[in-house]
Amino acid sequence: MLINCFFRVFRRAPGSADDEKAFCLRRNGKKAKNRLQILPGCGILYMVKAGRRKKITPESEIRNRATLYTGTHRRGETAMSNTPTPHINANPGDFAPTVLMPGDPLRAKFIAENYLEEPVLVNNVRGVQGYTGRRNGARVSVMASGMGQPSMGIYSYELFNFFGVEQIIRIGSCGAFSPDLHVRDLILAMGACTNSYFASQYRLPGTFCPLADFDLLRRAADSCARRGLRCRVGNILSSDTFYDDAGSGMDWAKMGVLGVEMESAALYCTAARAGRRALCICTVSDSFVYPDEYISADGRETSFTAMMEVALDLV
Repeated sequence: MLINCFFRVFRRAPGSADDEKAFCLRRNGKKAKNRLQILPGCGILYMVKAGRRKKITPESEIRNRATLYTGTHRRGETAMSNTPTPHINANPGDFAPTVLMPGDPLRAKFIAENYLEEPVLVNNVRGVQGYTGRRNGARVSVMASGMGQPSMGIYSYELFNFFGVEQIIRIGSCGAFSPDLHVRDLILAMGACTNSYFASQYRLPGTFCPLADFDLLRRAADSCARRGLRCRVGNILSSDTFYDDAGSGMDWAKMGVLGVEMESAALYCTAARAGRRALCICTVSDSFVYPDEYISADGRETSFTAMMEVALDLV
């Protein structure tokens, strides 16, 4: 059984000493004899084994597959040939242009069963459930993201770049920093501060500011007003730590940050890089200011209906 399998794809000047690079297969910690070779100038990949070469695929296809794992798409570029992925076992067209994305798979299931007409399960890899159905005649999908920015980064990247999704609306819970916020109030995340290094992958000569799409933000605020919901618009913190040894959460409050969650900054970065749209809508589930205010885990799965309905207004 092959373990620790990885590959590198190189483009070198023909005739250079680096024309040939290995596809390293490690078995029980030892390098195997099999390797891949790209011949200079011809764009053909060969398997080299025991001195024999066997043509297996064009270089263009290998570059497509390499892109799946290295994230080298240009802004707005898609690669439908990379579906299904290791994380989403679906085909192009299975997802609607709009995806609602809670963190919890059970919340995704609740939304599908209670708000969508004729929902179809389109993904269940690792229990991360994704459904597509209709709401008032319009196609809409809902799929979980899991917890944290790495998980959000994977699912949002693949949905935007491989499945043609145009906008993702995160619907999640958060802890409130502001004394003006109480449990079940909504936060519309205009921007997402973070203690993560997620954006370092873009090699920018400064600090990127992850922002929501203004049209989605404006329409969500209008929906909250029509529904008479308590909501605040402002910055939120996307933290890489749930248990923070430094206890620095409330330090962000002095900068006007409204609350803390764990995914929005990665979603906004991924959307910006792909040229797509994103918004985070959070329901306050607990408070740093009022520790007695708290919503149980079961309540978080099924009772955040106001946030769900605002998100569905944006489809």
